[in-house]
Amino acid sequence: MSAGTESLAEAVTSQASTRLLRAVPDEQVGATERPILMRLCTGEPTLLTKDEVDMLTLSNTATISDIALLDEDVDPDDVHPAEYVLEHFVTTYGQNRQADGDRVEAITSQHGRYVVPFLVELAFRLSPAKRGMSSLRLNHVEKLPQILAGDAALPAAVVAADILKSQRGPNTAIQCLHLNLRHAELVTTGGEEALTNAIADGRLSTYEDTRTGDLLVRPWDLRAAGLLIEPEAPHGLKKNSASNVLRDMRLAFKRANAHGVNNRVIFDLKAIEPLTANRKRADREQRAYVGLAEVAVTAAKMPPIGQVNLWLERVLGLRISEAYGPEVHDFAKDDDGRGWIKIDSQGGHRSHERDPATGLLVAGDRKNRTKSKAGQRHIPLPAQLTEALEALIDTFHTDPDSGLIDHEARLIPGLREDDISGQASYRTQLHTAQAGNNHVFLPHTMRACLITDLKNAGVSERIRHAYAGHEMENQSIQDQHYDLGVPEADLVTAADVLERLIADEVPNGRLIAATTKRHIFGVATKMRARKVWIETRLRTHGWSGVADASQVELSVDAVAARIGKARTTTGRLMTSQTIPSHTKSWGQREVRVSFETDVDAYLDSLGTDLTALADELDTSYNQVYVLANEMGLVATTRQAGVRIRLTNAEADLLRVAVASRAKAEQSAVPVALAAEMIGLEINDVQTLIKQGVLTTDDVPGATRLRYVSVGSIEAYNGRYPRTAAVDVSQEPTGAFLATAQLMGISRATLGVLVRTRRVQATTRGRQQRIVLSSALQWAEEIGKKDAVTALEALIENSGGR
Repeated sequence: MSAGTESLAEAVTSQASTRLLRAVPDEQVGATERPILMRLCTGEPTLLTKDEVDMLTLSNTATISDIALLDEDVDPDDVHPAEYVLEHFVTTYGQNRQADGDRVEAITSQHGRYVVPFLVELAFRLSPAKRGMSSLRLNHVEKLPQILAGDAALPAAVVAADILKSQRGPNTAIQCLHLNLRHAELVTTGGEEALTNAIADGRLSTYEDTRTGDLLVRPWDLRAAGLLIEPEAPHGLKKNSASNVLRDMRLAFKRANAHGVNNRVIFDLKAIEPLTANRKRADREQRAYVGLAEVAVTAAKMPPIGQVNLWLERVLGLRISEAYGPEVHDFAKDDDGRGWIKIDSQGGHRSHERDPATGLLVAGDRKNRTKSKAGQRHIPLPAQLTEALEALIDTFHTDPDSGLIDHEARLIPGLREDDISGQASYRTQLHTAQAGNNHVFLPHTMRACLITDLKNAGVSERIRHAYAGHEMENQSIQDQHYDLGVPEADLVTAADVLERLIADEVPNGRLIAATTKRHIFGVATKMRARKVWIETRLRTHGWSGVADASQVELSVDAVAARIGKARTTTGRLMTSQTIPSHTKSWGQREVRVSFETDVDAYLDSLGTDLTALADELDTSYNQVYVLANEMGLVATTRQAGVRIRLTNAEADLLRVAVASRAKAEQSAVPVALAAEMIGLEINDVQTLIKQGVLTTDDVPGATRLRYVSVGSIEAYNGRYPRTAAVDVSQEPTGAFLATAQLMGISRATLGVLVRTRRVQATTRGRQQRIVLSSALQWAEEIGKKDAVTALEALIENSGGR
């Protein structure tokens, strides 16, 4: 900011700027009893929390309660198009229970990122009289297919959300239709100074938050003023994805006509195939057959759990979510020693499912069904996969002390948390393992490869599709309704074929490959507690170590991807032997490679980056830094701009401290929050702590704040409620000073007792008087016998005065 230019805070508080910043009133604000998300669709200037923009919560709330979604006092013609979009969503997918959780989640994402921001910003451009549904014209909404194809700019709110997401700000477009001044600075070209100047010279309007009165800015206005930081990356969606976005908007507009909207326009919008340069993501590679030997090369570069997951997909044709569905008890061996596994559920990531009892969409980490009916099956296993699953159970699900197996645990163990999530980590492991490979494949391709293997081996179509849990194409009505499944004995034929193929094609004929990859478990998980046992069993079963050094040589590109540095930087590190490396022949040229163990040793020497650790622990960098500083893990003075790295041991200490602190904070709160919970001033709470009325708890790493136990707060509120439970109008009272003298305390001390509700006061004849029964109760509690005697006598002689 140039000299003499006011800061934004100064501009806001100065008298001249206050006149310039006076809020522009919104022309149409919905009924206040309606959900705030519906009112936002009318353009109401307000900031919404993450919970308030949750469409699934709105849908569930509207399903179980009689809340008004559309304002009945507003003519259907004048209702905003975005309101009809949300009303259609709630009615169709909530009250009428159409579609399952996965589909509904996708629609909420589409509405929140594209449809609602587009329609609300469209209303910003139109006059108040033209914002209703009946005024909507085809040329207005034809812009959306162009946006989806990448031919036109994204809604300004989407651009702002994408920028603020990296700044730990609001990360959904609906939340960014309006921004506070601090967030507006971050999305403005030129930052605070440019924003201040634009407001001061009238190029940019501000709006008062209807709930808080704070000043807000619209990203749309920033764009109109040429101030919005526009993205350079392409954003075009595939045609079929864009069609899904347009489909639900079209259905919502059709329902608007059923509400009585007088609109003769047909909004049959068609998705546009994006130009190559405008595509957000490149087209996926065409599926190609990946043999068992090629899969084995990738598996050898993955940690043990990832190996088992990959083989479940390749050998059994499981979808990635189905691999995370089975629990330990779903695997068993028959009398002949053959392993069997039951597939009837999904897991691995947080998702929504419709509760069969209530019809509501509820979040969960497991679905008690498969994607299709054909996916539910009981599969015989090749001997090699049986061996791998037994080793997995012995390593990760067996108690080291008792030797008992946890049959209720998820078969594929959780990493950061017990028995939940895992898909994202697995995808990362697979992507890393395929770096430098000749064959790169997607998890879902494994199903096609399995069916191809069985087909090539002469297994019948019906058996191979049943084994893979895949619906046969072009089934007759007879087959669809009256084919009740393939006998399990016939499925054994497919398992025998796979057993022979694995023996012939996979090195050593085993699905267990030695690897240097290690698992990193969450701090409070049962797996971390068994770390020594797990490492021992991994060596026993052959998962630990390097079987063949030639299989773990990494190219410069692969090393760069592993250490997260540019290729040129990585090349210098390898050439200088900072990362030990050597050259080898590759066709007609020499290339430089490093052993995977040397790369891992280099990463270990760097330690753990504090920023990455904050992301891992899902907390802010500042909180982690302060805690690390308090624990003496980082220097009190450091060079600005230099990344802080901890040793692995220090990082583990910090992980434990964060978990302990989070656990402790569930039963204790800072003094300031305790004051709010009790309804007192902070000084009074401090006094109660000194007197022992409230108790404090130690929170690990919290040296700067005192924490009050929630139990003592609840006990205090129960003993001394904010609203008196007894009518004191007829109770005997005493003068303030005289009563203090009888109680043997000072006037100031009695004042504290009154403020903290331990002694009650009332007003009579414009004078504050003490309710004697409450003073007597206090004296009895603390054992002041003289005060008890004096107060009892006064009460007896008061006659109710």
